[in-house]
Amino acid sequence: MSQSSLPLVLIEGVLILGGALLFGWWQLRSVKRDQAIWAERERAQTLAKQAAQAQATAEQANPAAPAAQGSPAPAATPGQPPGDQPAETRAPPSP
Repeated sequence: MSQSSLPLVLIEGVLILGGALLFGWWQLRSVKRDQAIWAERERAQTLAKQAAQAQATAEQANPAAPAAQGSPAPAATPGQPPGDQPAETRAPPSP
């Protein structure tokens, strides 16, 4: 190897080493993000299971309680303004 190609070899070495370090850092960052996402999903699933168990326990303790309070309002038909009700559900006019 001649003396004139030494700077070129050093520059290539630095670029290769820097690229390898950058790639490794990028991959580790990606793994860390994926782990955080999976941990959040597991936490959400655990909370959902706990809430379902608590609701089931509450329903077993008081089975006579209604599941929903009140009845839902009748839905408007397509093309009808939301405030208008179908004729069957309107109150009759007062005398």
